[in-house]
Amino acid sequence: MYLIEIEHGLEVRKVQKYADGRVQWAGPDRQTGDTGLSEGLMPFPDAIDAQDEFTTTPIDTREFESEWLAALAERPGDADCSKE
Repeated sequence: MYLIEIEHGLEVRKVQKYADGRVQWAGPDRQTGDTGLSEGLMPFPDAIDAQDEFTTTPIDTREFESEWLAALAERPGDADCSKE
C-alpha cells in the first residue's frame, strides 16, 4: 500500500507499507530502502483507478501525518536524497 502526499501534482512524501509488515518511506531529502519520490507529475486518481492493480482512496491530512510519523519512528531515514 502506498500513502502519498501530493502538492501541485508532485509527490511530496510517501509511505510504502508491505504485506509482510515492512514499512519504507521517502521525503524531499531522505528515504529508506528503495522507496523514492516520483520525479514527474502524478496522474489523476481516475487514471490510476483505471489500472487493474491500483485503487485510490483519499485520506485526510491527519491520517497521513499519523502514518508518516509512525513510519519515521519505525525506521529512521537511511539515505540522504538532497540534491545540493
